[in-house]
Amino acid sequence: MSQSPILAFDVGGSFVKAGLVDATAGRVAGEVLRRATPADGAPEAVIDLLAAMANDLPSNGPVGLAFPAVAKKGVAWTAANVDRRWIGTNAQSLLELRIGRPVAFLNDADAAGVAEMTLGAGRGRDGTVMVLTLGTGIGTAIFVDGRLLPNTELGHLEVRGKEAE
Repeated sequence: MSQSPILAFDVGGSFVKAGLVDATAGRVAGEVLRRATPADGAPEAVIDLLAAMANDLPSNGPVGLAFPAVAKKGVAWTAANVDRRWIGTNAQSLLELRIGRPVAFLNDADAAGVAEMTLGAGRGRDGTVMVLTLGTGIGTAIFVDGRLLPNTELGHLEVRGKEAE
């Protein structure tokens, strides 16, 4: 690896995954940790888990936090399959304070989409590309001529007053 690996977190409604990623090669460099999302899913409990996982995967490279929420300027604006106390929480700042490193915070499907457009099936594609993620919930990332339309969240549409995920 020519540069420090990225410490990557993927928070989900059921599990939190973490690993070191070689961005140049586009692959995980070493083991992937998988831990159950804390039962109450409160921000403090999840941040505690992320900090513990960071200790288990020491690195000094950048940190990415993919999260099931509309993410704007470090703040979660929705809470899809996670505790509603995340809404309005600056997840980026909380994790930065705990691990002492800068953190990039973005919607989980958007993160997967950027990876696909950079290193995967979307690489070099023009026009409209949609990436679907299937886990505890359904995520979407939409790109038009290589540009991300952030936080599309098509998996969380309202039908007759209820979420139709």
